[in-house]
Amino acid sequence: MRFGDGQVDWGGLSAEDLIRFVQVQAQRLRPSACGSGATFVTALRSLLRFLVCTGALRRGLESAIPVVRRAKLASLPQHLSAADVARTLATCDERTAIGRRDRAVLMLLSRLGLRSSEVVRLGLDDIDWREGWLAVRRCKSRRERRLPVPQDVGQAVAAYLRNGRPRSTHRTVFLRCIPPYRPLHPISVTALARTHLRLAGVEGHLLGAHLLRHTVATHMVRQGVTLKEVADVLGHARLETTAIYAKLDVDTLRSVALPWPGVMP
Repeated sequence: MRFGDGQVDWGGLSAEDLIRFVQVQAQRLRPSACGSGATFVTALRSLLRFLVCTGALRRGLESAIPVVRRAKLASLPQHLSAADVARTLATCDERTAIGRRDRAVLMLLSRLGLRSSEVVRLGLDDIDWREGWLAVRRCKSRRERRLPVPQDVGQAVAAYLRNGRPRSTHRTVFLRCIPPYRPLHPISVTALARTHLRLAGVEGHLLGAHLLRHTVATHMVRQGVTLKEVADVLGHARLETTAIYAKLDVDTLRSVALPWPGVMP
């Protein structure tokens, strides 16, 4: 609309044009809070504000962009199967320092459900090897928690510390494998996870560290772990944040589902 011969008729735009355009585009975009629906609306509103500032568009039209509504807890978190996780871990070459580091990181993500920011903040003094637990320092939820360290996770981290971690004055566990040996950044952890997921043949548009966190929560709920316990492991400040995983417990939901009128059980 309003396009022709390579020219844009900004002055001819009306509020109705903008609303209709958003309605059409919203039907083909994901309307999640962090997805393309909200991103598209934010970008369009920013463009209109710029056009108003330059005088190409009359003032007030930037407020005509409707909000892409999203029902609370409407989306379902993506998760992996146990086979997907095993294949992802198998892509790490444990003969190399990078491979040992990557495997240790992936084990923390896929077994304990740590956030990428929590992985990079993990310090050498946060692990109690004798008692078998690690302390997750305050981060997004501002909650500090202690988590038990499964044997395979501890072995992966220990293998990296003994034969992979470069000498450094930094006290964080995970460092870059090339000089300068600085602590990893959360973006690096996400990129690391995405790389190994792709090597394992996992497909999707949300590949990264958080996908492994969703997997941990989903498997715990399906195994009968209470939402309160899942929230404690993940470090959720509010229980309703954890409640979305209950929708993925298909077997339990099937047992309480009411018969649909006109459909034989």
